[in-house]
Amino acid sequence: MLRKWLWLLPLVLLMSGCTGTGQSEGRVEVRDAWSRPVQQMAMGQDGESEIEMGTPGVIFATIVNRGDTTDRLLRVETAVAERAEIHRTAFDANGVAKMMPQPEGVEVPASETVPFEPGGYHVMLMELQRALKVGDSFEATFVFEKAGPVTVTVEVRDQ
Repeated sequence: MLRKWLWLLPLVLLMSGCTGTGQSEGRVEVRDAWSRPVQQMAMGQDGESEIEMGTPGVIFATIVNRGDTTDRLLRVETAVAERAEIHRTAFDANGVAKMMPQPEGVEVPASETVPFEPGGYHVMLMELQRALKVGDSFEATFVFEKAGPVTVTVEVRDQ
């Protein structure tokens, strides 16, 4: 009787990894990853040729640490950009926003949530390899010091 149902085991194992949330060992989750649209080409002055634009992209998400130890987001990797940089928006005394690179990554305390959102932490996508259009999606891997890599699908949407 057991042999009759053994063929289902690979399917069950495959389906257990199919969620909209990237997760590592159940400890760290990356939820609701999204990006804004970015058009990478513009019409040249002659009205016919296209010229490349250098506008960076961005990833926002929510990181949830369900573990009992602090972890650290070290870096983010994606094929849609030459490089991805972790930044934090900081405001000076005059209210002017500055992008502050976070070369040491971002601490994710035990049992806490760290939002990556407009006006706070975010991932800058430098030297995009293609335009990001509403409705598109791409993969990004968030690499943590303890939990390791967590790969998510990033939706491109207006917000």
